[in-house]
Amino acid sequence: MILPLLPYYMGTAMKRYQKITMTFLLLIICNLCDFFSNKYSLYANKLLTWAYLETRYSDILDQPYYLERICHRYDILSFTGYLMDKNGQLYSSLSKKKEKQISDLIKLHGKRLYPLIGIRSVKDGMALLKSRDNMLIAARNINRFLLHHSLSGVHLAIAYLPYSMSQGSSVFLGMLKKELKGKTLSMAVSPPAYFPQTWSAFHDLKAITPYLDEIVIMCYDYHRPGTKPGPVVDISWSEKNIKKVQEFMPAGRIWLGVPAYGYAWNESGKASAISAKRGVLLGKQHKGIRHSSGTLYFSYTRNKVKYMVYLSDKTTLSMMEALAEKYHLKGTSLWRLGFEE
Repeated sequence: MILPLLPYYMGTAMKRYQKITMTFLLLIICNLCDFFSNKYSLYANKLLTWAYLETRYSDILDQPYYLERICHRYDILSFTGYLMDKNGQLYSSLSKKKEKQISDLIKLHGKRLYPLIGIRSVKDGMALLKSRDNMLIAARNINRFLLHHSLSGVHLAIAYLPYSMSQGSSVFLGMLKKELKGKTLSMAVSPPAYFPQTWSAFHDLKAITPYLDEIVIMCYDYHRPGTKPGPVVDISWSEKNIKKVQEFMPAGRIWLGVPAYGYAWNESGKASAISAKRGVLLGKQHKGIRHSSGTLYFSYTRNKVKYMVYLSDKTTLSMMEALAEKYHLKGTSLWRLGFEE
């Protein structure tokens, strides 16, 4: 009686074996997929690059070859030159020649260009954010500007206003978000941690982030004119600010702002900006060393005056990029083109 049942038991055992084997293989495949998606997420989610194109005070627009190169190098370019007044009107601070150059640039690379729109003055900004009617006018004017140039987004730079204006700022962002109808709304914000509250408090992250698609943390000017000599950016300081901003905004919508400059302090404590391009050359001449902040430090004497320099160079930028990758941010944002090495 046992022999006739052997094929049955053998078949049942084989099915169970196949089922166990398939389950085991599926587990291996799932674990491998998880491993590679984490280990090589850089390839799946490439760290993007953003750069600011300062059009008012530079001659970059007169350098077509350089301009063409950077347009292919960076994923997003944000150009300056447009300001809001207290009545919500949008003004250009550019010459007609530069406006024509910007217009030509937009035609070639419009999908990756965001206008950086600021306020004409602190006084204008405060007056604007007190008037719902004028805020609506400003929102509509910005949207008309984007539609006219076929642009897909806008980048706001509203800063140096008191905390009392933060509520008006969130109201304005809500109006603008509604007007844009799906276009990208981004904003540059001051570092919320270990930075003067007179600057950072206005950017109330809890209030403004619901209306923003993306934000740029301006992780620079850690030390600046008016402070004692020190690094313009600090890696550990930047990391603290990333963690703080992530409490209000998903990592994939955060850009880490990085400087391509530093400051030189003289013996009387007066500081002046120095580009990475110029500073690196001076650093080579004067035996610059790597500071614990990640910046390049050196000192030199000119006309019997001693200077102390803290500079954000290529190595500093690489360290900031590694930080952005570590926290899975959308990318890094360079201030500004023309300063870089």
